[in-house]
Amino acid sequence: MNQRQIIKCMQTPRLPTIHDIRYQNSIKVLIRARKDSGLSQLDLALKMGLSQPDISKIERFERRLDVTEFMDVLYTVSNGDLEILNKIWNEICECHNR
Repeated sequence: MNQRQIIKCMQTPRLPTIHDIRYQNSIKVLIRARKDSGLSQLDLALKMGLSQPDISKIERFERRLDVTEFMDVLYTVSNGDLEILNKIWNEICECHNR
């Protein structure tokens, strides 16, 4: 990439990540993992110290997860099981490699 291409790339406005298909697919993986683990939105909210409407907004792409919350959701829906956590993580990574 030459200097002109880099400058043009830097000037191109980016959509907020909440509208990025990779982010949305990652959230869909977390929703599926939450449901597979038998957790309701309320269960997840209580375990994370959030409200059920917060979880609903995250799952409807109205509220963005920060990195720490993302890791908390990942750990919570996997119930701390590293094998499950790795499976979920790999699915999320696949969303970003498409």
